[in-house]
Amino acid sequence: MKLLRGWVGSVLVLLVAALAIGGFAFSFKSQEPRFAWSTEFGQSVVGSIVRLLAPAGENAMLVGRGDAMPVLELRDMDGTVGVIGPLETKKLVINFWSSACAECVRQMALLDTASKSNLSERVRIIGVSVDKDLEIARQYLAANPVSYRLYYTPPSASNAKATLGGGGGDALPYTVLVGIDGKIEKARFLGFRPGELEEWVE
Repeated sequence: MKLLRGWVGSVLVLLVAALAIGGFAFSFKSQEPRFAWSTEFGQSVVGSIVRLLAPAGENAMLVGRGDAMPVLELRDMDGTVGVIGPLETKKLVINFWSSACAECVRQMALLDTASKSNLSERVRIIGVSVDKDLEIARQYLAANPVSYRLYYTPPSASNAKATLGGGGGDALPYTVLVGIDGKIEKARFLGFRPGELEEWVE
């Protein structure tokens, strides 16, 4: 089984490399090119790789697209335990990040801009750090503050990221969209380009 996993993982890695390097997928709806990994198929391949090579732990309560979002108990940046759950009036965007992840840092700037825009009228954005320690996240945010609410989950194969389908490894950034009905609508690995988030949450 371990050998099979390694073989399948290698094939999937080659597939996603072809998607990422091989260029672009053409969107006939918008008549604009976009990176192939940002398409639904590309995200499916990336997600398969992540969950195969770094599966969630046995204690993770796995949920995925179409499932009801579970209530999560997470610490905020002050260390106080808070409860995160679906909203009844807005969609919820949950972005998992780490200060050691360059793409995460870029995404946080985009999310911060979005949280100050008209998008905030129908979507609430929160961030969840998976840094090795809460203090590392605090130090980063002291120098690089953002306006949206932030929480912390320890890096483990059974943490909040793994529960919401992000795998048990360090594949970041990882973003989940929860609908007003409380169900997970979609998830996204590798982040967004400028202006793409607004389309994604519709």
